[in-house]
Amino acid sequence: YVMAFVDGRTLATVLSADGLPPMRERARIVRDAAEAVAHAHAHKVVHRDLKPSNLMLDRDGRVHVLDFGLAKNLDDATQLTATGQIIGTAAYMPPEQVDGPAERTVPASDVYALGALLFRCVAGRPPFVDENPLTVMFQHADTAPPDVQLLSSHSLSPEFAAVVARALAKEPELR
Repeated sequence: YVMAFVDGRTLATVLSADGLPPMRERARIVRDAAEAVAHAHAHKVVHRDLKPSNLMLDRDGRVHVLDFGLAKNLDDATQLTATGQIIGTAAYMPPEQVDGPAERTVPASDVYALGALLFRCVAGRPPFVDENPLTVMFQHADTAPPDVQLLSSHSLSPEFAAVVARALAKEPELR
C-alpha cells in the first residue's frame, strides 16, 4: 500500500485552528470527500474509518481521503478482521460497525461517517460526545442524534439539517 505525499493540512487541524473557514467551505470539504468516497464505493471499497484526521486538504484546497488501512473490499470473501472485532473511530462510527458482523459494513456505513463529519463541521462537535469511547459507540447504535440546528451557531436551512439527519439514520437502507 503506497500513497502519494499530500502537502497540506488535515481537516482535524483546520477545524481546531483559530479562524474556521466559512460554513460553505466546510460543507464543500465534506461534499468533496463524499465524491471521493463514492468513487471508492463504485470500486466496491468501503473506507470504514472516515474522520477529520483522514481528510487532507492540499495547498489548493482539494480534498484527499487518507488511510485506507481499515478499508473493506466488498468483492473479497476473506475476512481480515476477527468476528466481533470493533474497528473504526468511536466519534464517527456507524451503528452497524458497533453491533454487527463485518458483513453488515456497506457503502452506507461510510455515508453515516460522512454525516458525522458534516455534523462536526457544522455544530463544532461530533453527534455524540463522552469521555468513554464505548459510551459514544453505543450512542451511535442506540440513541437518536441531536438536532444539528440546535447545536450550530449558524442558521441552517431545514433542507441542510435534513441531509445531516438522513446521513445519520440508524438503518443503512435509510441513508
